[in-house]
Amino acid sequence: MDVGQAVTGIGNAREFPGLADAWQWSPNPRFVFSLALSSEGDRAYQMNTLDSFDEELVRAVLEFSRRRRLRVDPEARPFSVATGFTHAGYGFDSVAADRRGSNLPIKRMLRPAVTSRMPSPYLRMRYENRKTGGGSVGPARGLATPDILLRELGYLEGALGSFVEFENFRGEVRRIEWDGVWMINGERQEISMSEDWVMTSLGC
Repeated sequence: MDVGQAVTGIGNAREFPGLADAWQWSPNPRFVFSLALSSEGDRAYQMNTLDSFDEELVRAVLEFSRRRRLRVDPEARPFSVATGFTHAGYGFDSVAADRRGSNLPIKRMLRPAVTSRMPSPYLRMRYENRKTGGGSVGPARGLATPDILLRELGYLEGALGSFVEFENFRGEVRRIEWDGVWMINGERQEISMSEDWVMTSLGC
């Protein structure tokens, strides 16, 4: 399949400014799709944006992907990650690639097409709250987002016998309980369960 020929056959496709063997097109006013061939020409990198198209950022991501030769081996893992990415005005430090058409749950959580989003750090958590009756299902920690963690920590204060347990990308686990004061991994802590504390604990 000739990817370049296929893309240029799309009605409103045009060459991506300042980037060879790359194109962009928009299926509707909210979405912009951008695609660049690899240096070898044997694969393509596509970045989609929703309500947040920044041409310089997209160009930087496609150039980085091409330079790092990002490749996904479906037999080994469903996606590939390259660290060391930087771009002025954004906090992203990595670029990930997955196979076209994949439906990974983590994609729905990260919202990769929304480049104006807040940081989405790796987070697994489980919890049980005897006061609200809420809780996670099963003994394993599931993928979650910081807003869920913050919500459950807010409900935890005053809920004796309850807990929130979470794990960051380093594999560090914190079990939070309330016993008149905050207990972290069984030790009393004089802290405030703020957004800053949560994001710092997640490595942001």
